[in-house]
Amino acid sequence: MESNATVSALPDFLAELPYLEMGGGFLMGLGVGYFLKKSFKIALFAVGIVVALLFGLEQLHVVQIDANHLEETVQQGAGWFKEAALYLKERLAEFGAAGSGSAVAGFLVGLKMG
Repeated sequence: MESNATVSALPDFLAELPYLEMGGGFLMGLGVGYFLKKSFKIALFAVGIVVALLFGLEQLHVVQIDANHLEETVQQGAGWFKEAALYLKERLAEFGAAGSGSAVAGFLVGLKMG
Protein backbone atom coordinates (compact mmCIF):
# COMPACT_ATOMS: atom_id res chain seq x y z
CA MET A 1 0.00 0.00 0.00
CA GLU A 2 2.94 2.33 0.58
CA SER A 3 4.03 1.95 -3.05
CA ASN A 4 0.62 3.23 -4.23
CA ALA A 5 0.95 6.25 -1.95
CA THR A 6 4.41 6.97 -3.37
CA VAL A 7 3.22 6.64 -6.97
CA SER A 8 0.19 8.86 -6.38
CA ALA A 9 2.38 11.49 -4.70
CA LEU A 10 4.76 11.63 -7.68
CA PRO A 11 2.51 13.65 -10.04
CA ASP A 12 1.95 16.26 -7.31
CA PHE A 13 5.72 16.61 -6.95
CA LEU A 14 6.20 16.94 -10.70
CA ALA A 15 3.38 19.47 -10.93
CA GLU A 16 5.45 21.79 -8.72
CA LEU A 17 8.28 21.76 -11.30
CA PRO A 18 6.81 23.49 -14.38
CA TYR A 19 10.14 23.61 -16.23
CA LEU A 20 10.20 19.82 -16.64
CA GLU A 21 7.49 20.10 -19.29
CA MET A 22 9.49 22.56 -21.41
CA GLY A 23 11.63 21.67 -24.40
CA GLY A 24 15.37 21.16 -24.51
CA GLY A 25 16.06 24.61 -25.95
CA PHE A 26 14.17 26.27 -23.13
CA LEU A 27 16.02 24.24 -20.49
CA MET A 28 19.41 25.02 -22.04
CA GLY A 29 18.54 28.71 -22.25
CA LEU A 30 17.33 28.61 -18.65
CA GLY A 31 20.60 27.10 -17.46
CA VAL A 32 22.77 29.49 -19.46
CA GLY A 33 20.80 32.56 -18.35
CA TYR A 34 20.90 31.54 -14.70
CA PHE A 35 24.62 30.75 -14.83
CA LEU A 36 25.50 33.98 -16.63
CA LYS A 37 23.62 36.18 -14.19
CA LYS A 38 25.14 34.50 -11.13
CA SER A 39 28.67 34.50 -12.56
CA PHE A 40 28.31 38.10 -13.74
CA LYS A 41 27.30 39.20 -10.24
CA ILE A 42 30.30 37.40 -8.72
CA ALA A 43 32.67 38.87 -11.33
CA LEU A 44 31.37 42.40 -10.78
CA PHE A 45 31.73 42.01 -7.03
CA ALA A 46 35.34 40.83 -7.42
CA VAL A 47 36.18 43.62 -9.88
CA GLY A 48 34.61 46.18 -7.56
CA ILE A 49 36.75 45.00 -4.65
CA VAL A 50 39.92 45.12 -6.76
CA VAL A 51 39.15 48.61 -8.08
CA ALA A 52 38.35 49.90 -4.59
CA LEU A 53 41.59 48.43 -3.26
CA LEU A 54 43.60 49.93 -6.11
CA PHE A 55 42.07 53.36 -5.59
CA GLY A 56 42.70 53.09 -1.85
CA LEU A 57 46.32 52.10 -2.43
CA GLU A 58 46.71 54.96 -4.89
CA GLN A 59 45.35 57.37 -2.28
CA LEU A 60 48.02 56.09 0.15
CA HIS A 61 50.69 56.55 -2.59
CA VAL A 62 51.52 52.83 -2.59
CA VAL A 63 50.67 52.33 -6.28
CA GLN A 64 50.15 54.64 -9.23
CA ILE A 65 47.34 53.89 -11.69
CA ASP A 66 47.91 54.73 -15.35
CA ALA A 67 44.60 55.90 -16.81
CA ASN A 68 45.57 54.92 -20.38
CA HIS A 69 46.43 51.38 -19.34
CA LEU A 70 43.21 51.11 -17.34
CA GLU A 71 41.21 52.25 -20.39
CA GLU A 72 42.96 49.67 -22.62
CA THR A 73 42.11 46.92 -20.14
CA VAL A 74 38.45 47.93 -20.11
CA GLN A 75 38.42 47.97 -23.93
CA GLN A 76 39.88 44.43 -24.01
CA GLY A 77 37.18 43.24 -21.60
CA ALA A 78 34.46 44.82 -23.75
CA GLY A 79 35.92 43.11 -26.82
CA TRP A 80 35.83 39.74 -25.07
CA PHE A 81 32.23 40.33 -24.06
CA LYS A 82 31.28 41.13 -27.68
CA GLU A 83 32.95 37.93 -28.90
CA ALA A 84 31.05 35.87 -26.32
CA ALA A 85 27.75 37.49 -27.36
CA LEU A 86 28.45 36.71 -31.03
CA TYR A 87 29.24 33.11 -30.15
CA LEU A 88 25.94 32.75 -28.28
CA LYS A 89 24.08 34.34 -31.19
CA GLU A 90 25.63 31.86 -33.64
CA ARG A 91 24.74 28.93 -31.38
CA LEU A 92 21.12 30.12 -31.11
CA ALA A 93 20.88 30.32 -34.91
CA GLU A 94 21.62 26.56 -35.06
CA PHE A 95 18.40 25.78 -33.15
CA GLY A 96 16.11 27.10 -35.89
CA ALA A 97 13.21 29.50 -35.42
CA ALA A 98 11.16 27.53 -32.89
CA GLY A 99 14.12 26.23 -30.93
CA SER A 100 15.87 29.57 -30.76
CA GLY A 101 12.67 31.28 -29.59
CA SER A 102 12.34 28.69 -26.87
CA ALA A 103 16.02 29.07 -25.94
CA VAL A 104 15.70 32.86 -25.77
CA ALA A 105 12.61 32.55 -23.60
CA GLY A 106 14.47 30.15 -21.31
CA PHE A 107 17.47 32.48 -21.23
CA LEU A 108 15.28 35.41 -20.17
CA VAL A 109 13.60 33.32 -17.46
CA GLY A 110 17.05 32.19 -16.27
CA LEU A 111 18.20 35.81 -16.08
CA LYS A 112 15.11 36.69 -14.07
CA MET A 113 15.62 33.73 -11.70
CA GLY A 114 19.33 34.34 -11.22
